Amino acid sequence: MRQELEMPLHSNLLDAEELASLRGKVPRWWHEAYDDVDSTLGSIDDRFPCIYATRAHRANTLRFVFLQNSDTDEAIAAFAKALSAYLKICRSLAPHTAFLAFFAPDQPALSLEEQHAEFWSVLQRLHAVDPSPWPEQIPTNPAEPLWEFCFDGEPTFVLGSGPAHVTRRSRHSAVRAISFQPRFMFDELIATPQRLARARHIIRERVLEVDGIPVHPIIQMYHEDGNREWRQYAVPDDNSPIEGDCPFHASVE
Repeated sequence: MRQELEMPLHSNLLDAEELASLRGKVPRWWHEAYDDVDSTLGSIDDRFPCIYATRAHRANTLRFVFLQNSDTDEAIAAFAKALSAYLKICRSLAPHTAFLAFFAPDQPALSLEEQHAEFWSVLQRLHAVDPSPWPEQIPTNPAEPLWEFCFDGEPTFVLGSGPAHVTRRSRHSAVRAISFQPRFMFDELIATPQRLARARHIIRERVLEVDGIPVHPIIQMYHEDGNREWRQYAVPDDNSPIEGDCPFHASVE
């Protein structure tokens, strides 16, 4: 049997074809994590709710990084390096693209509450090493409807997923993962009310089909009155209330 090679923390940004070429040379969980995504986004029967993600999967414009953990400075530095590299090329991958960071399987497995706590901790620590100022046009307060997590000057829509999601299959993944979609991808959709209404209908229909429960009732569209984007980032496994304030705090000079 071919021995898997130990890979450095500072992993390169990979696409699906590059990852496939590394089979047998990297830890097995890398491929298990990607195969789970490939099965989810490539399944016609399940009809994954995020239309942009499925289109990016077909176009090979998803980009990945694989990290051994999320609780060390070295891991956060590697994460930040890969995310910056992605954000520098994301417009060339448009109109449909996303960046996914995967973390090695947790031992022992995390509860959903622990998974969410680690998700917010990672975003906070990424923010602490952000090489660029927070964009002036984006509020720094998550209580504002136009707030979005920003990194290296780019507003991004962020989702956390992991094994602890069981009922909400659209947020389930084989290992903990965090995905980033550049906000500019949605600008044209938001500016076209008919397309926006159609997309919302399709997404909500697919969420009900895949998860067996409706979209969480507190979730609205970006820019709508009453919307708080952070509530979509890490959701419960059911439709129980999302209470309290956002755990993320921007540090802006």
